Amino acid sequence: MKTITERFWAKVNKNGPIHPILRTRCWLWVGGTQVHGRYGAFSFMGGSKRAHRVAWFLTHGEFPKKNNLHRCDNSLCVRESHLEDDSQRKNVRDAYDRGLSRRGSKHPLARLNTLQVKRIRERIAAGDAKKVLAREYGVDPKTIRSAVNGTSWRHV
Repeated sequence: MKTITERFWAKVNKNGPIHPILRTRCWLWVGGTQVHGRYGAFSFMGGSKRAHRVAWFLTHGEFPKKNNLHRCDNSLCVRESHLEDDSQRKNVRDAYDRGLSRRGSKHPLARLNTLQVKRIRERIAAGDAKKVLAREYGVDPKTIRSAVNGTSWRHV
């Protein structure tokens, strides 16, 4: 009978892509997944755990104290040297710095793009009404207000 460690590593392809900065291969999880296929899933300690967290546990003897971040930005990677234990705040900041965050028109719910937001702000400054602009752009007036006051589109 296989040990947990043998069972886990049998579901890993160690010939993944070479990360351009880390200069080592990602070790890709090829077993089951969770969260729409984004993260590997492994049955461990009485439940389904994310594979990269189990990889950390198998290496360090404990789960990460904070969050298990992927330095390689590959959510299926389980290579311990590509993982780090840090805060969600750092994870979000790293994603933003690397252009991976879904802000602005990259966000799946975005109804405007950067150029439109700039034009809307210019027109509001010139005295156009939010309701008129909302109708023109086919969005709710709240969307216009958020874009203008910086609640959304803060980065523009």
